[in-house]
Amino acid sequence: MLLTSASAFAAAPQTGFYLSGINGETSATANNTLTYVAGDAEDEEEGIYRFINEEMTVNSCESGFVAIGIEGMKLGYDAQNIISAENMINDYATIGYLTEGGPAYNCQLTPGTYKVILASYQEDETVPMTWSIMFTSLSSGDNVQSYYLLGFNNEDEPSQSNMFIREEEEDEEGGEPIIMYTFPKFYISETSGFWVADKNFKEVFGAMGGDPISDEMPFAIMVPDGAPVASNLTPGYYTVNFSPMGAMGMISFLLCEDQTPADQCTYYLTGFGGDPVKFERIVEKSEYVDEETGETITSESINYVIEKVHLTSCPDGFLIESEGDQLFTFGLNLDMAAFFGDTVSEENSGIGFLGIYGNPIKWNMAENDYTVTFFTSGTLGNVTFTVYGTDNDSVEGIEAEDTTVPVYYNLQGQKVVNPDKGIFIRVTGNKVEKIVK
Repeated sequence: MLLTSASAFAAAPQTGFYLSGINGETSATANNTLTYVAGDAEDEEEGIYRFINEEMTVNSCESGFVAIGIEGMKLGYDAQNIISAENMINDYATIGYLTEGGPAYNCQLTPGTYKVILASYQEDETVPMTWSIMFTSLSSGDNVQSYYLLGFNNEDEPSQSNMFIREEEEDEEGGEPIIMYTFPKFYISETSGFWVADKNFKEVFGAMGGDPISDEMPFAIMVPDGAPVASNLTPGYYTVNFSPMGAMGMISFLLCEDQTPADQCTYYLTGFGGDPVKFERIVEKSEYVDEETGETITSESINYVIEKVHLTSCPDGFLIESEGDQLFTFGLNLDMAAFFGDTVSEENSGIGFLGIYGNPIKWNMAENDYTVTFFTSGTLGNVTFTVYGTDNDSVEGIEAEDTTVPVYYNLQGQKVVNPDKGIFIRVTGNKVEKIVK
């Protein structure tokens, strides 16, 4: 499309689009069509055009989708997108980037209804038009409220490491189900105050007043928009339960009987059929001399390894679970799934990024004998599946570091001391980010 002015853009590049491939449909239907919705003057100045479907049903998309314009433009996956997003739309990566002539966009959305917005952007006539597409779930099952425990351990933002698990119990008297939010094993250090909030901070529960929560009084009433709750709890692992009750909530802290930290547990690989497979805990110590001080530094690396196991399929996904009342379970890392998808496959070198209490991770690799290596640092971890008998020195676990200092890794799992240009994983304490330099 040729433009005559950076501030006076031509008409929309198409009168509409349809998503070919959604539900196996390859022609325009009422369900898969996106209609042009005019913007304001500022949008026109920036070359922004939006095509919207307010309620699209997505049941399947086995071969991916492309956006076909009514006048013939074809948009597919843009491998050169500005944030290096992978070719995958799923429940975690709901925004995709497209370009003319690109290949089909892979799609693993949970079946349901979605609001879909296809939008263009062109700053001026000297640069190509770029495209993005966003899927927003309208299905009630995807809108279940979740809460986060904030303020402990220097964590003030919602993340998987402080997210409660929603549990629903039947009322013994036949009434409405009882909803409880729990964190099975949460580490508590000193804090200046804590609160409970939803992901978007629309609901924030704080102190109603009274004394700080303590070992002698390990529960508190919380009210909307209250001040942070003071805490005198002894540092350690607690089972934390939060129950919202209309205009207030109740929170309680039960000291766990087993205080074993995450990197000292006994772990099992589950989900591949048959009995769970036990990991062997391997501790490796090393020494090096600090060039500046001459001091000898001793470090310790802990990995969990299954030396050889024959794996065929994993239809419902796998988890890494600790033994008994140690309570740790590792599944999908939701932050990393937004970039790498939710499946361990040969395409991503058999690497899976883990988060505490995550959903099962999908597995799509060839039947073979594998060496499985698991590493955890608190609420994060990774797992690598390597064909037994082959070298895999390029993939290393994410080592525990000072939680205030960012640590960088490349996409092969190698630690990078001074990251320059490229795509990296930055780990700061329990926070994992993908960055582009």
